[in-house]
Amino acid sequence: MSERVKLAAHTAAKYDQGHLDRFLKPYHKAESDFLARDILSLDMGNINKTYNSIIKAGKSEDADFLLEPPEVMVKYEVSEAELRELSDTGSKFIAEGRFAAVTMAGGQGTRLGHDGPKGTFVLPLKEPRSLFQIQCEGLKRVGDMAGNQIPWFIMTSRGNHEATVDFFRENSYFGYDKNLVRFFSQNEVPVVDLNGKLLVRDNCIVRAPDGNGGIFAALASSGNLEIMERSGVEKVFVCGIDNALIRMADPVFLGYAIRNGKQLTSKSVLKRSFDEKAGVFVRRNGKPYYIEYTEIPEDKAAATDRNGNLLFGDIGIVAYVYDTALLKNLADKPLPYHSAIKKIPFCMPDGTLIEPDKPNAVKFESFIFDSFDYVDDIAVMRADRSEEFAPIKNRTGEDSPEVLAGRSLL
Repeated sequence: MSERVKLAAHTAAKYDQGHLDRFLKPYHKAESDFLARDILSLDMGNINKTYNSIIKAGKSEDADFLLEPPEVMVKYEVSEAELRELSDTGSKFIAEGRFAAVTMAGGQGTRLGHDGPKGTFVLPLKEPRSLFQIQCEGLKRVGDMAGNQIPWFIMTSRGNHEATVDFFRENSYFGYDKNLVRFFSQNEVPVVDLNGKLLVRDNCIVRAPDGNGGIFAALASSGNLEIMERSGVEKVFVCGIDNALIRMADPVFLGYAIRNGKQLTSKSVLKRSFDEKAGVFVRRNGKPYYIEYTEIPEDKAAATDRNGNLLFGDIGIVAYVYDTALLKNLADKPLPYHSAIKKIPFCMPDGTLIEPDKPNAVKFESFIFDSFDYVDDIAVMRADRSEEFAPIKNRTGEDSPEVLAGRSLL
């Protein structure tokens, strides 16, 4: 037995992961040494701690908290003159080269029945286009109006990085300047089974992307945050890939972010009804917070303003403007992990691949809205849901491509 394999087996046993010893036998194989390296690269104490805190201990709730509505500007109630003023402010900022965009696109299109990165999924529009193409065209349109194209950073994952880059190359970057597009991968965290045991596949510990909250560390570790700073970028638009109606680098939104002077501004849309199963922006004990629908008391959830709109009804659509200084500050800040129970393929010690037919594993993900803990306040711009929010999550029905079938986009 090599010293490395011996140490890996000992470490695994120490942290109640002794089942890994069966994958290390026979100990003299090159494959055993490869897996041993992977095992020793892990912080097993932290893996166990995360699993125990989330799964076994459960979430402790603070029942005594004060909820207040966030500061919100309703975009569709603002005068045309003010919208033009905000747009001019944002466009000037873009023209001066002080703005960049980041798309978080580490996911696969599995739920859509699509074999590939989610961003490569083609929507059944009047003129069919992929989610990546929609975002690219949106960015290009804004840059053309401002007279300066916007640097675009695309966060992938290990599982879809190569396919994403190939997709852009094959499509000639959809006419965008390829020198302005940079790809980087988010980090990954180990996956465990429902009993907290690490899974193995292809002689490696199974890992999964660390959630959209991983953007801060990934921007820093990839060197892209430093590139932004050197280029004079002061504000960054951050969005997900899911929303087919996303307004990329919306100058009005940017103008509002500049005007309100806060380090973080978010877009929202109003809930369809108070009992829609979606989290909302609030101020919780005086601090910005994104509260899950299961946490908010019903009387608060149903409360309305004098116009009949929900006081606590602003859903996040994963569209933000961050100050670059805040992104830098968040790069080494710990965000809590949340759990998701998923179907994850894995191997048995004899190499047999198991494709589970029901959820069998726990993925740990950090969420971008937990970054709110590190700011004093945020501002929210409420957009028209029918114009700016169409998440593509399901194969059919609500939040599916069917909603956009035959539609034309801007």
